[in-house]
Amino acid sequence: MSGNMVKIFGKILVSVIYLFALYFFTCHILAELAYNTSQSYTTKIKLTEALNYANKSLNYNSHEPKYFYNKAKILLLLETPKVETLNNLVIAQNLNPKNVVTLRNSLPLYYFLTLKNLQDAGSKTENFDKWYFEKTKTFISSLKKAYPNDAGIIVLAAKYEKKLGLTKEYGESINAVGILRPDLLKWHPDLIGTK
Repeated sequence: MSGNMVKIFGKILVSVIYLFALYFFTCHILAELAYNTSQSYTTKIKLTEALNYANKSLNYNSHEPKYFYNKAKILLLLETPKVETLNNLVIAQNLNPKNVVTLRNSLPLYYFLTLKNLQDAGSKTENFDKWYFEKTKTFISSLKKAYPNDAGIIVLAAKYEKKLGLTKEYGESINAVGILRPDLLKWHPDLIGTK
């Protein structure tokens, strides 16, 4: 009888493992579908629906940084309290702090958090929220320190440093690009005419 019990236990164990794997796979697929639907609604400017699906993607998988980034973008567009947007960006970054894509994609959202009025996205300092301005400045600085040899990151940092009126930091970024990839100074749309 003990041989039969081992076989039965083995079959139950395999079945349980299979069911767990199926569950996690299904959750992953459903999270991706909800995320894609959320992005589609965002493109159509149907932001309430987009947020609904963004939340669904997080319910299925709360360990994926891009889902939090997506929710942050929607919250920003809905003009919800900025702290909610910032919290989602920070969660996305903390889930995988070495994910350069999440970090790079977060920079424009940090810039828009800095603006008091999203409709007036110029480099007018009276439109800057001082608290978020400092957060954005710190984020850009940390990004440049973490990826000092990534020309793409430095170019993006320069773009937003210029928009924020960070003249010293912008100059440092332009110099870094000149060392890393001097050709970018001649053709990159965000850098043309800087040197």
